[in-house]
Amino acid sequence: MSPAEALARIQAALDAIKPIAWCTPTSVAAVTTAATAAAQSGADILPISPTYPELPVETVRSAVRTARSAARSLPDHPLRGVVVAKIDEADATVDAIGSRDDHKFSSWSRSHHGEPTPAAVKAAQDILAAPLPEETEPRSFTAADLQEAVSAALAHYSLDGWTAVTLERLATVSVDLATRQVRIRSDATFRRSDMARLLVHEVGGHVLRGENAVRQPDPVASFALGDATVSEEGLAAWLEIKFGVASPRTHRLYAARTVAAHLAADHGILSIIRCLHPAVGWDDATSISLRVKRGLSDLNSPGGFLKDQAYLSGLRAIADHMTSHPEDLRAIMATKWPLENLDTAVGMINSGTLQPADLLPEPECLGLAAFT
Repeated sequence: MSPAEALARIQAALDAIKPIAWCTPTSVAAVTTAATAAAQSGADILPISPTYPELPVETVRSAVRTARSAARSLPDHPLRGVVVAKIDEADATVDAIGSRDDHKFSSWSRSHHGEPTPAAVKAAQDILAAPLPEETEPRSFTAADLQEAVSAALAHYSLDGWTAVTLERLATVSVDLATRQVRIRSDATFRRSDMARLLVHEVGGHVLRGENAVRQPDPVASFALGDATVSEEGLAAWLEIKFGVASPRTHRLYAARTVAAHLAADHGILSIIRCLHPAVGWDDATSISLRVKRGLSDLNSPGGFLKDQAYLSGLRAIADHMTSHPEDLRAIMATKWPLENLDTAVGMINSGTLQPADLLPEPECLGLAAFT
């Protein structure tokens, strides 16, 4: 097997791992409505259980086995061991989510995403201790408006293979590099300031970073190695600050996600909603709580999906790094690797085996003037 073929098979296996899709309830709206009502009523137990998509377990496991075999034929690479570990993690992900066993799923999530540190929880609690900002800006933009703005930004960067789509889903907006889609929740509404922030976060951060990575001469650059979520989301959140579009309310939501991940170990969804409600309001409290409990068969049980604690911790890590190393932006934007592999990326750029990022967020290309 040639190195190119081996890398293609590994990439196909990693693309087949879709934890968010597998852990999103098939009827998000119904679960959200029931959870909010139950929390507001003071109920102890959410009376309904979510249903989830059926996993193509055997198909994905076959792809992972092929990837593991392909990895043995890879030539020497500075991150070969990390790639093999990522394949092993893919196998564990399929096993944990496919089991639909809440204890097993929560154990996998703790192992993969980690739990919020005491320092992170304290920082989040301090943010939430401030009064809830008054809602003064109207939500006058629709999902279709954001779809149009994202499409225009993609066109400015000549990213012809990318599309913006609207869907029924839990996350308001997300980016899928495998399908080259920016996905927007079809019933979402936005403030003018949200539009600018999301263009920076989703297109300027996730889309451009992913596109830079897939354009590299080394295909491993596009592998989201390790727990890449911390650096990925941290960078996108840091770019919001860099371009002056970050909002105190969004920072507050990142903090609430950290607190939710902390509470998830011992509390069911309704307790978490009620805990977060004074700090972020009922709608956001329910959305955040459902995000941290998604994947569980019983949303009343302890445990959950701890990915969301990465937003605040990632922002802090990227901000600390960029304060002392502002010259590293092109290297960080060049691959999908986490911050702990940045030295390898810099070394490969210096040796010519990787290229510094060519696509960088620019206000005029993102179309920020229309929303600022």
